[in-house]
Amino acid sequence: MFLIVFASCKKVIKPTLIITVVDSVGVPLENARVFTHPCLDGVSCNDPDRVNINFAKSGLTNASGQISWEYPYSAIIDVAAQWTACDTPTVYCLSAGQTVARFESKKLKKGESNEYNVEVVVYDL
Repeated sequence: MFLIVFASCKKVIKPTLIITVVDSVGVPLENARVFTHPCLDGVSCNDPDRVNINFAKSGLTNASGQISWEYPYSAIIDVAAQWTACDTPTVYCLSAGQTVARFESKKLKKGESNEYNVEVVVYDL
């Protein structure tokens, strides 16, 4: 008699956050500055035990208005974006937006992805 055993080799996969920055009509914005941090509101920043610097990231979006980062484990973080539509510094034309992202580490099978998508809509200031 033969016994066939199927083992599910799942391992913990770090979450990847994909951020898309769009304007108020949904057009993706290239070169928008994106910031992620566990305490953009400033309130939870007062407790150093609650702030993990691995979650503080910044960068510019690509031509599709996207930027992505991998995080070490599950979290809820603030996501902010700024975009300047002007070529001349004499004209004030800054747009900004903010949202909250939630993501988690998961046990997944080989080949499965652990991606979370969030959209930030920027409005003229």
